[in-house]
Amino acid sequence: MQRSVSQETCLEGSLRGLRKRVPQRQAEGYILCKAYILAKSIKAYILAKSIKVGDSLDMEANKGEVILLIGGARSGKSALAEKLVSEFKSVAYIATAEASDDEMKDRIRKHRKSRPVQWATYEVADRLDEALKEACSSSEAAVVDCLTMYVAKLMERTIDDNEVVSGVVRAVKEAKKTRKTVIFVSNEVGMGLVPDYPVGRRYRDLLGIVNQKVAALADKVFLIVAGIPVDIKELEFKMQN
Repeated sequence: MQRSVSQETCLEGSLRGLRKRVPQRQAEGYILCKAYILAKSIKAYILAKSIKVGDSLDMEANKGEVILLIGGARSGKSALAEKLVSEFKSVAYIATAEASDDEMKDRIRKHRKSRPVQWATYEVADRLDEALKEACSSSEAAVVDCLTMYVAKLMERTIDDNEVVSGVVRAVKEAKKTRKTVIFVSNEVGMGLVPDYPVGRRYRDLLGIVNQKVAALADKVFLIVAGIPVDIKELEFKMQN
């Protein structure tokens, strides 16, 4: 798309102003940095466009990888997870939710309906690492849906946040040892309003730490926004040293 004369003029004016404020070498470094970020963004955009929910992604190249899908509520995380593992002959679905009320019962019912009947289902309350070890021993791929509920249940059992984090990290490390494709689903809960009660703030902070730990260990991390996944590890800014 061609820029208008006014856009070109504004751009030139901005660059002139920048050169007046900082030495030329710094200005050139700033422009190169912005160009690099733009190039990485374009690459991530192309990848995101190629794996929209409902499209097919060849998972052959991703066999044996640990993948984290993270996003807001109803962003399309579970739908994408199920789509990604649908090409495998045997799949284990590790469910962490409990039918604690009518609304949760309805959610669970809808999730079950969306999954193939031949998938093996494991319901876990704790020791996710043991469930993954068992599930992956007889399946080519596994989906853990979701860490959001799993962390909430662990919080009910202990006041030691480090114990919760170490339990999830242990599960991810077990997933990597299986050499099977394992997809973890989690919610990004740190972008909304600050909870007005202490346990809500504890949960938000704890899940944020858990998500960071899982993302660091995962081979791929996709942020799901409005059903569109973006490979955020491709966008990651790696600091030297």
